[in-house]
Amino acid sequence: MKKLYIGLFGSALLLSSCGSVKNSATLSDLNGEWNIIEIDGTPLTTKAGGRQAFIGFDTNSGKIYGNSGCNSMTSSLDLASAPGKIDFGKMASTMMACPDMENEQKVLGALAKVDQYRKDGDNMIVLYDSSDNTTITLKKRFEVMPYSELQGKWMITSVFNNPIPSEIENPPYLAFDTENNRVHGQLACNNFNASIVRPEGNSSAISFTQGATTRMMCPDMETESSILSAINNIKTFGRIDKNTIAFFSADGEQLLTLTKSAE
Repeated sequence: MKKLYIGLFGSALLLSSCGSVKNSATLSDLNGEWNIIEIDGTPLTTKAGGRQAFIGFDTNSGKIYGNSGCNSMTSSLDLASAPGKIDFGKMASTMMACPDMENEQKVLGALAKVDQYRKDGDNMIVLYDSSDNTTITLKKRFEVMPYSELQGKWMITSVFNNPIPSEIENPPYLAFDTENNRVHGQLACNNFNASIVRPEGNSSAISFTQGATTRMMCPDMETESSILSAINNIKTFGRIDKNTIAFFSADGEQLLTLTKSAE
């Protein structure tokens, strides 16, 4: 019986070890931007119009950046740290006051406890404290997608995390001509067209220039103004899922969310 107990214990230890190796991560696995989706095992919900909390790792320059739900934050990344170990140090942040500061306080409090990280599948990273308790769960913010796959018509479903009103008479959309680097569409009232600029060195970088719109007045100009403001600040894009893409500002704010049109 004693030998059997030792054998079972050894098997359990081996399985545990295999699981740890399978989920182990290095700095290269952290590279990119990640949405903060859970704090201490509880989902972190972004309210309409609020900022999605996220964190980005630049493993080339040793920079950590992101948004805690209201304010932008930055810190340094120790490129010489052991695999799976991380220390966010003292996060520097802007000092804006927002209507809802609850998420921000949760994020900053959790980041201060983080000591290590491991993978959880292909698109998830879990951050742990020094006692190996789950502290923050991260999900890959977007997948890099080929520019050519922007081709076609995409319906705008949200702007600045605010859903497009369902009762809107003319649903807004953007249509991309990637071969000629042009975009046109409807902003809920007026038509829009512009040239597409693709800076070198970053496959996700994009911006629109020489934009022009018609000048009709419509009952709902607020949605149109928000969309136009978002368009003017676009710097990057990526795929959220098979039929959904998003455009982001220079500091990572999700400006527009779009779904592929069936047309």
